[in-house]
Amino acid sequence: MRRILMICVLVGVLPSLARAEPVTKYAPIVVDPDFPGVFALLGTIDGRTALNFERAMDEYGRPDVLLLSSGGGLVGQALLIARRVREIGADTHISEGDRCFSACAYIFLAGTVRNAEGDLGLHQISSDNADLVSGQMSVSDIIDTLSDFDVPNDLMVEMFRTPPDEMYILTDAEKVRYALLAGPSGRGAPDPRAPEPPVVTPGRSAERAAFDFLAAFFAAWSRPNETALERTVAMYGPSVDFYGTRYSKGEVAAEKARFAERWPRRDYRIIGETVAISCDTARCYTQGNYSFRSSSSVIGDESAGVAYFEMILQRLGAGFAIIKEDGRVVERR
Repeated sequence: MRRILMICVLVGVLPSLARAEPVTKYAPIVVDPDFPGVFALLGTIDGRTALNFERAMDEYGRPDVLLLSSGGGLVGQALLIARRVREIGADTHISEGDRCFSACAYIFLAGTVRNAEGDLGLHQISSDNADLVSGQMSVSDIIDTLSDFDVPNDLMVEMFRTPPDEMYILTDAEKVRYALLAGPSGRGAPDPRAPEPPVVTPGRSAERAAFDFLAAFFAAWSRPNETALERTVAMYGPSVDFYGTRYSKGEVAAEKARFAERWPRRDYRIIGETVAISCDTARCYTQGNYSFRSSSSVIGDESAGVAYFEMILQRLGAGFAIIKEDGRVVERR
């Protein structure tokens, strides 16, 4: 709850840092004493940033949230800060209109809850050192660190295939897919683990919005039970053709609760290139594949593979509701 409330006030923090007299002696780490528990990293990550982060914590305590607005900087310093951010369990946030590029992205990905309202950009490392061994060591350090943060392999692939003089900036759909965009919970406060499903807006096709809705659905179902159940059940209509049986929303909720109790840890990811969507004025018809991995320490079991899904989405104003869901496992691993 404290983490949710902290994210609620983020919109007011950066303007305050610009207007008031923030503490800048640990720059680029900036602290505003009026917002205890919130630090900001504003500017280039230089050779003193990791040390200054520690100094700021010594004086003001550990942050609950780290705001990021940086074009990057030194990789080694960023990795040190990233590991510290993960150790203390801080959340990371990029405000709308700001950016977190290059080495800054490593720090963002360390967050316990990661919310990229602004631009998140990745690319290969660059160095004036032409030593191949040194470069390989840097790459191995990055992979080792990001793997500890459960960063999806697909995202790391995009990073390492983007030349150092270019920038791979994630789309909103990718932020949803990789659980990097916190959205409203429907109760007036952000739910940092379940993005709000996208809607149809002028200039945005129904098929595109339907794809993002599906990505949000699978991302939400991959979250801890206390948020996954509420968010995913809210995406169903009042009556659902659920795997060949007509269910009420309450019955769908009961089925999903039973599954979640058996498999409390889940990782479901839509496989974008397999998805086909066709929309008319009333409905969107969708099908495709998703990867899944479910495990339970209680029963000591794990299930993983690829499954096929079919969903019909009812168009409701600018949004959607699932009115049919079916599918089957096509591969077990």
